[in-house]
Amino acid sequence: MWTKPQAPDGGFWGELHSATLHPRLLDSINTLDFDPLEEALWVGTEGGFVGQLQIPSLDRHCSIPAHHSNVLALKSLGEAALALSSTELTVHSSGGTHRLTYVDEVGDMAAMALEQRGSRVVLGRGTGGGLVLFDLKRGTPGSTVDTGGRGVVGLCGPIGRGAMVLATADGYLWLVDPRTGYKPEHSLLAHGGGFAALDAGGDLVGTCGYSNRMGRVSLDTFAKVFDVRMTPRMLCSVPFAPGPSLLRFHPRFNSTMLLASAGGAFTMADAQGMSASGMYQVETEGDILVSAAISSSGECLAFGGSGGYVHLWAPSADPSVNQLRQVLTPPEPPTPLVSLGEEDPLSLAPTYFPWDSSGLLSDVEPFETVAVGLPPRVVDASLLKGMKQSDFVGYIPNTHYQRGAPYGAATRAAAAKRNQRVLPQPGTEELAAARAERVRRRAEAGGVMLPGRYKRVAIKQQQGVRFEEFDFSYYNRTPFTGLENDLANCYTNALLQVLFFTPATRDALLQHVPDPAAELSLTCEMSFLFRMLATAASGTVCQAANLLRALRQNKEAAGLGLLEGVKGERGASDIEVEAKKERSLSKRVQSLSRFLLEALNKEGSVGGRQSLVEAVYGLVQRQRTQCLSRPNRADQIKESRMFQVDLQYPSPKERPTAATAAAPPAAAAVAAGATPASPNAPAVVAAVAAAEGAAAARPSFAGLLQQSLKVQAEMRAWFDEEVKYQYVRQTRVPRSLPQVLVVNTGLQDREDLAWWRPYTYTALDLQGEAVMRQRAWLPAAVAVTADPEGWTVAAQEADSAEALLAAAAQQAVPPGGQRAVYELTAVVALVRDEDEAEEAAGQEYEGHLVAHIKVPPTYFDAQQQSPASLSRAPSDLDTSAAGGDASDAAAGPAGGVGSTSTSHPSTPRKATPGVLPHEIASLLLPGAGAPSSAAAAAASAATAASAAATSATSAATSTAAAAAAAAAAAALSGTLRQPLSPKSPLQAMRPAAGAPPYSPQSPPPLSVTETEVIRNASDSLVAAMADPHSTPPYKPSQQFNWMVFNDFHITPSMPEEVAELYGGQKLPCLLYYTQVEAVQRAAQCPPKPPVPVLTPDGFLALCRMPPLQGPKVRLHKATFSPLLPSELPQPGSLFALDAEFVAFAPAEKALRRGLEVEVRPPRLGLARVSVLRGQGAAKCTACIDDYIKCAEPVFDYLTKFSGLVPGDLDPARSPHYLTTLKRAYLKLRHLVDAGAVFVGHGLKKDFRMINIVVPPNQIVDTVDLFHAKRSRKLSLRFLASYLLRSSIQEHTHDSIEDAATALRLYDVYQQLVREGAFEAKLQEMYNWGKRFGWEPVIWKDGQPHPAPQPPPAAAMAAAGSIGSSSGSGQQHPMLLGRGGPGMATAGGPGHMQQQHHQQQQQQARGMHGGGGGPRGQGRR
Repeated sequence: MWTKPQAPDGGFWGELHSATLHPRLLDSINTLDFDPLEEALWVGTEGGFVGQLQIPSLDRHCSIPAHHSNVLALKSLGEAALALSSTELTVHSSGGTHRLTYVDEVGDMAAMALEQRGSRVVLGRGTGGGLVLFDLKRGTPGSTVDTGGRGVVGLCGPIGRGAMVLATADGYLWLVDPRTGYKPEHSLLAHGGGFAALDAGGDLVGTCGYSNRMGRVSLDTFAKVFDVRMTPRMLCSVPFAPGPSLLRFHPRFNSTMLLASAGGAFTMADAQGMSASGMYQVETEGDILVSAAISSSGECLAFGGSGGYVHLWAPSADPSVNQLRQVLTPPEPPTPLVSLGEEDPLSLAPTYFPWDSSGLLSDVEPFETVAVGLPPRVVDASLLKGMKQSDFVGYIPNTHYQRGAPYGAATRAAAAKRNQRVLPQPGTEELAAARAERVRRRAEAGGVMLPGRYKRVAIKQQQGVRFEEFDFSYYNRTPFTGLENDLANCYTNALLQVLFFTPATRDALLQHVPDPAAELSLTCEMSFLFRMLATAASGTVCQAANLLRALRQNKEAAGLGLLEGVKGERGASDIEVEAKKERSLSKRVQSLSRFLLEALNKEGSVGGRQSLVEAVYGLVQRQRTQCLSRPNRADQIKESRMFQVDLQYPSPKERPTAATAAAPPAAAAVAAGATPASPNAPAVVAAVAAAEGAAAARPSFAGLLQQSLKVQAEMRAWFDEEVKYQYVRQTRVPRSLPQVLVVNTGLQDREDLAWWRPYTYTALDLQGEAVMRQRAWLPAAVAVTADPEGWTVAAQEADSAEALLAAAAQQAVPPGGQRAVYELTAVVALVRDEDEAEEAAGQEYEGHLVAHIKVPPTYFDAQQQSPASLSRAPSDLDTSAAGGDASDAAAGPAGGVGSTSTSHPSTPRKATPGVLPHEIASLLLPGAGAPSSAAAAAASAATAASAAATSATSAATSTAAAAAAAAAAAALSGTLRQPLSPKSPLQAMRPAAGAPPYSPQSPPPLSVTETEVIRNASDSLVAAMADPHSTPPYKPSQQFNWMVFNDFHITPSMPEEVAELYGGQKLPCLLYYTQVEAVQRAAQCPPKPPVPVLTPDGFLALCRMPPLQGPKVRLHKATFSPLLPSELPQPGSLFALDAEFVAFAPAEKALRRGLEVEVRPPRLGLARVSVLRGQGAAKCTACIDDYIKCAEPVFDYLTKFSGLVPGDLDPARSPHYLTTLKRAYLKLRHLVDAGAVFVGHGLKKDFRMINIVVPPNQIVDTVDLFHAKRSRKLSLRFLASYLLRSSIQEHTHDSIEDAATALRLYDVYQQLVREGAFEAKLQEMYNWGKRFGWEPVIWKDGQPHPAPQPPPAAAMAAAGSIGSSSGSGQQHPMLLGRGGPGMATAGGPGHMQQQHHQQQQQQARGMHGGGGGPRGQGRR
């Protein structure tokens, strides 16, 4: 029926057409929106369909099932549209092509609006409240805005000044501004019963809604109009008798709006409340109107009904939707494929050729080269220092730009660096040859090679060797525990090891009792980590996953740039983290040290008590402020506290030159042994005297430390209220000195190493000839005397603390002052390997951190008494080689030649191939053992390299051997330098009784000191020549207890290595000086053992705590019953355990040399843990079944293998017993400390992911029980079907079911062992699996039968699905699962054994250094 009401522009409205989106799916039309470019109408239905209708015919252009639930909002972007449901946001282009899908984990989205620029979408949550800012360009969600828990049911805008209007579930209007982070500026109550419709036009906002009348909610018979130009205020109310449920502003007339009722009546009313154009009725045939829209031209009205019909109204028969009037192009019908019969020739099939006539890829010969285009561009590493950032976009100013230069000159000058591209990666042989060439050139130039123990060892993530099969003891033959280096922010490892080996810090944290309520406490997490390091088995490795998780959630740490962004982990927020990260690794670890100490002090000083950090590291300073412009004003005195001293250097103009750094002070030179005892002694004395003047211009470390402790500066600053800002002088001196003095070296680049150059001095060799030796600039001990009353500080340095103590005994301490003698106990250093930096050309290379730690002697015994001893004893090395053992010439008890040293028992060693002991001496001590100079030492290094190369059997092995030998020789020649003892050279050269006389052709005998140095370093040289990354055997009886902690690569070191810079490849970042009294006390008193984390009563109370949802929330039926007091765990109590995990981040992969490797493994987190009773009347019943609340977004729930779905870990939606990770961790920690024995399947991986260390004697793993040597491991599902005749894990996994199955398998194992039938049953299972496969079996008539195989498509899908820690045979590289059918290979059992043998050989040979071996995944 055609009516003729008048439109706002003078026409008459009438219904043109009515149609459905789909003829058979008559779903309610929930939302409508006209396209601003095309003559089309976008439609969203209750069934989740999104479609386009042509205007004016309403013919269907496309229809897509875009959502699983009803479409709540629709917004056209021009030839594309956004569609929103409660769980998804999708983008489809014109014609229905899918462009983007974003799945919301919470699933309560209710409203949507575009920002003014159209680059971001604002999404409103209806239940929990809040806004999500979604970036359309990146396709990722950005930041979130808290709305105070108020649900957002409507969004419109932008209005004037770009602001937006929010409609909340409680009837309030909020005005928010994107420029201020969507903070609410104004709010007012619009409708007490809630909103029915909301829209904005210009500076006006129109609403219609409900009111509470007589206890009932009823629809208002009027619409409200608000003016939001200044403060939001109600302008008028527009009456509409049928009751408005739909409201839209006219796009061309801001004072006109469309009001419509659910019954079909509508009108075009004046927003000022002045007049209306009449009432009109849409023929809905009983349906109600649920949506309405107005086109941008104002000529079309569209109404959507609950019956699935769309009604189009217009003032003319040919209306336009927009000004462009772009007609929709009908989709072309698909071209039918050619149908070929059995007898038809293949020439009838269509053939497709490339458009550029370049041919097909199948036409290329196997060895033919094909051009694939230019490699990607790369930014030179030298330019990254000058990069600036603006809104997460980095830009580098052109340093060649000069004002007044010709146009284009700067562009041409920077073209070379701007056009740099990624160089092709060389192969393994080319890489080894390039390294050998660099070693040769550097050895010829007298350079220094970095020893292998300082290189970063990376565990490559490749299929083959699983993580638990990786031999970490190869890199660690000490009784201490290393830390994994494949986690984000693992640069903290070196600093954490230093804190662990600080006795006061270690004892305090091991005595710390954690608070279950403090979820992200750094003190508690560090205490848990220290427990693992103190109790783990020797040669093993731990990870600081939980501590890094707490650090990652700390906003202050992110603001300081201490966090690293991981590719693909947190989307846009991860990009923000990476942009804020401090680029300099040395600055980052220095800031981290300061942050950790401040955070630990803040957490420990609650209640006004002194914290551990303040007692150990606190340096109290006294500050005086003097007013220079008003001398009559009284000085201001106050105190402050700091935990780290920043070393202050002179200005860069005063940097010392090589000549200035050549000579040490005269006292140091004389102490080093430069006593004249040869004919050229006067020349030596003259050289020393001439160098004293040059050395005086270079400050010592004690001088710089003194300037850093007494800081004096003049500035203009605030003095007091009376004189305001004045010129003042501030002076700060220490009032009390800390037990551990932390010094920040402040080295920014290699140029600052000019202050750290070692002193070069002249000494005498065995024949009395003058040779050049070096002494480190960093002293081993310093003494600090603070006089706060006299405002002075004095610092002295020496090579030993005994010398400073003797000097301090003769000096009086100033009244009110303090004196402390410190000994160097730890150094955190940045290692930038020149080889790695050169190989990473074009990529960002920041190096890695290592720690030199002087371990107290009592710590060796304490660590060896941990629950597990050394996992692999160091093998004795044989030294029956040419040249004999160097120890044969060692001095006896009296220092004579010919006896054997008793302090270091002789240990057989492997001989260095082609290197005699005196050649080793020439490498270690230039000029020792032979009258050779530095050139002779280099020639000896070349001889060693040549001998190692010629003894190899292949060309590739020769290259590697030559490189290793030359690297070790050059490294040792530049690093292990030991001053000779002041013993007379003639006495040291006196032969023993019966020894052959010395001749120029035979090597001279070695001195006691030289022999001692060779004994301590020969193993390192042998290992370096065999493999630059191997670990020399550790001798607990050696006199030096300095250790190098390079993540999980731990080796002993000489004291001289601590200050060695290796040609600028090792930069000290943090220095730790400990008072001598504390060092002596730690050497005598063993470390304190850890205390229990919970008392028995505390454990029972924690098990009975209500869930996070609250005690009154109705959950699913309880799946566990807490332990009773009579069931408290005792040593040997049996429990079954299983855990499920979710993925917080995918594996970071990269393509290297044609192979896809994992740069960083996926980051998994504990999501559910179940513990079952293993004995008693309630055996196999759960006592713990905790679901873990996630503190960060979940990347993948791994539903098929974990049984978890979105919402299970959300306190607002979860029907399960939900708790925090810390509470669950404390329960497990108490069970471990109580001596409970855990039964499970694949427990090694579970405990590793939980980040807890369990002694091996408390683990009963059914993976190992039912495992034959050199064979695959059996899955839990297969064992259950074969031994228990039960079927588990049919559709998903359940941790209680898996734990109960493992417990039953343990009972079967014990029964088979008692009957003596275990070996036969195990062989029977393996024979069955090799014959019929490893899928679960089916029992019929008492006989096993193979299970029916799934179809190929299903098998492929199962092989590609994501695995879990408690998974079945199928697995995914993302997860470190446990053995199952997924391990079967096409080659059968023989092929598997051969592959296992190859993996063992690969692990023994190639898993070292930068090319570290593969780190595989276990299966379940």
